[in-house]
Amino acid sequence: MARIYEQMGEDDKALSLYKRYLTSFQSPALTRYLQKGQVQIRRHLGSRGVSWIATRINAVQTGSVAPKLYWGRAPLQIQWALKKSVGVEREKVTELSLLRVHRRMARLYRKRKQRQEMDNAYFRVFLLSEEMMRHFVKTRRAFDPIKPTNAEARFYMAEYRRKIFQQMPFVLYKKLEPELIKNMRIRFVRPPIGEAGLLLAHDYMQVFPMKVNEWSWAANFRRLEIQQLLAQKALRSKTPPSLPTGVVATYEKQVKSLAMLWLRKARKGYASILQNAVKIELYTPWVERGMLAYQRLVSKNGGVLTSSPWWSRLLRLREQFRQEQKSSKRRFVQLTKQMKAKCLRY
Repeated sequence: MARIYEQMGEDDKALSLYKRYLTSFQSPALTRYLQKGQVQIRRHLGSRGVSWIATRINAVQTGSVAPKLYWGRAPLQIQWALKKSVGVEREKVTELSLLRVHRRMARLYRKRKQRQEMDNAYFRVFLLSEEMMRHFVKTRRAFDPIKPTNAEARFYMAEYRRKIFQQMPFVLYKKLEPELIKNMRIRFVRPPIGEAGLLLAHDYMQVFPMKVNEWSWAANFRRLEIQQLLAQKALRSKTPPSLPTGVVATYEKQVKSLAMLWLRKARKGYASILQNAVKIELYTPWVERGMLAYQRLVSKNGGVLTSSPWWSRLLRLREQFRQEQKSSKRRFVQLTKQMKAKCLRY
């Protein structure tokens, strides 16, 4: 019933039914674990990253290790996913069905732009999927349905950290020493925000081990976008007022050179990944975003795209994708009307 409401656009009713489902079938022990885990993730994710979080979840707490550092559970401790007596529907409820409900709730919160609820929901999805892959999965066939959900959660955990990165100010040097600025070559400059960008890129790379095309491509484009974000921050930054007059011109030149370097890296990265998409004839919304970003970078640099054969093929893929989107949208509208008509009859 919740799925029907979701397809009809009745998000409030769908969320209410999903919550009722979890209350009915999810054990209190699992609920407590997920609530505790999401608090820990929110506390540490911004400063530590996805890899650090995953390590803590997948390491079982022992007597010699501080409880705050390891959040995982031993196999004997985790037979708590489902309530023991759930009536006649017990056979239909599995750990995987619980995971799907958590994922659908996260997507609904994302659709409604409820950021905090969305983040918490994806934290719970990540916790549950990691536990399932460690303890419940015994065959590759059982592992396959969990991977896309886990990859999606990893991606949106990296997105959480990206929001923090976007708010960071641009600082070229930790200490404004005139002699250091004068003699520093641009390729050796390592601004603090550049290091933060590398850590964020590493977070997006945590999606790749799941080998889920949709989320791997999304993570790859986001990873390249970091170079653009860094360049934008550099070009919009103001010269520190405390900087001695004699090195102002040198400092500004270094900032501009570094921004151009990041933009060149982004442009080359976009070109490489878009050419790979053309080779396998793949076109998704994320490929479209990368295409538009690459187009803007090339036009700013005074380049011409029409001369590239792979670009022409990419344009044809875009046209096919848009035609398919139009036809699928028409089908969806027809199905929604039919579903609403059936609901009104009952």
